[in-house]
Amino acid sequence: MKINDNIIYYSSQCGKYTIPHDKETGKQIYNLPPQRVLQPYELIMSKDSIKSFKEKKKKDEEFENNKKKGFVHQGRGIQNPLGQLRHSTLHYLIKLYPLFRYDGDPILINGKKANSTALIEYLKLGTTAGSQLLNELVDKEVLKVIKGKGNTKYYGSTGKFVIKGQLKDKDSWTVKVFQEKLQEIINNVEKEIKNHPEKENIELYPLAVLAAVIPFFHFQTFFLCKNYDEDILKGQEEGILKVMKQSPTIIKHLPKITLWRLATGKVTKKMNQAQRRKLDIYFEILCKAGAINYWNGRKTLILINPDLVFVSNKIKDDSWYEAVTFLFEQANP
Repeated sequence: MKINDNIIYYSSQCGKYTIPHDKETGKQIYNLPPQRVLQPYELIMSKDSIKSFKEKKKKDEEFENNKKKGFVHQGRGIQNPLGQLRHSTLHYLIKLYPLFRYDGDPILINGKKANSTALIEYLKLGTTAGSQLLNELVDKEVLKVIKGKGNTKYYGSTGKFVIKGQLKDKDSWTVKVFQEKLQEIINNVEKEIKNHPEKENIELYPLAVLAAVIPFFHFQTFFLCKNYDEDILKGQEEGILKVMKQSPTIIKHLPKITLWRLATGKVTKKMNQAQRRKLDIYFEILCKAGAINYWNGRKTLILINPDLVFVSNKIKDDSWYEAVTFLFEQANP
C-alpha cells in the first residue's frame, strides 16, 4: 500500500499492480492508471543509466565481434626490439601478423604447418635472405622455433611482443591489430610496389614504416604521436574534437625523422635527400593502401586507419571514430 496526498494505493489480487483509491471515500479512482509493482528481478533505471547500459551493451557486442574478426595483441614496448631490426626485416615481419595463431601455435600456410621453406616461399625471398630473416626474428625473441619430425622446424610467435591471445609480458597498453584488415592492406601495398615507377632503382619496404608506427597511434584520436597513451578527455564529455580545438597542441605529433628512425633502426640526426624521398614514397604507398592518411604543413599530421587498430573499444568517441573512418572511406572508395 502507498499513500500520496489524497490518494491511497491498494494492491491488486494478483499482486502485480497497485490501484489508486480516494483516501476519504475509499472508492477507486478510474482516471488514474494502476501502477505496476516492480518484480524482484527488475531494476529501476534513470534515463542516464539506461543510456549507459545501452552503451555498455553496444561496446561488449563490438568487442565480441572484434574477437570473431581476429586480431593480434602487440605490446607498446615492442619499439625496443623493432628498433634493432633491419629495415627489410620489419617489412617482412608484419606480413606474418595475419598468419599468427592462438598462443603461439605453429604458423599455417594453406592449412598446413609452415616449415622454413614454406615461410620463405610465402615471403617471396631467396633461401639465404629468408633464412637470415627467420634467424634474426628468433634471435630477437619475436619468433620461436617449434620442432617437428627430424630436422623440420616450424615457427610461431613467442608471445613476448606480438601474439594472438594474451601477451606473456603484459604491458599497461597493448595494441590490437585486425588480421583480416592488415592482410587487405598488405595486398594493396604489394600491388603498389609492383606498379611503382621507381621499384627498379630502389628497394621498397613501406611496411617497415607501418610496423614502426603501430605502437605510436593515440588510443583516442588515432594520430601518431609521442603522448600516445595520454587521456586527453580526462573524463570530460565534450568529445575529442572540442578538446583538441580548446588545446590545439595537446597531441604531440611525431616528426618525419622520428618515423624514419623507428622504421630503419638508425640514429639519424638529419635525413638526406634520398632518405626523404624514400620516406615520401612509403607514405604515398601506405596512403593508397588504406593504412594511413597524412597532411603536410609546418607539422606532419598522420592518422592510422581506425579499422586496422584499436586499444580498447570501451574508450572510444563514436563521433570522432565515425569521422576518421569516413575520411579513410573517402580517400579509398
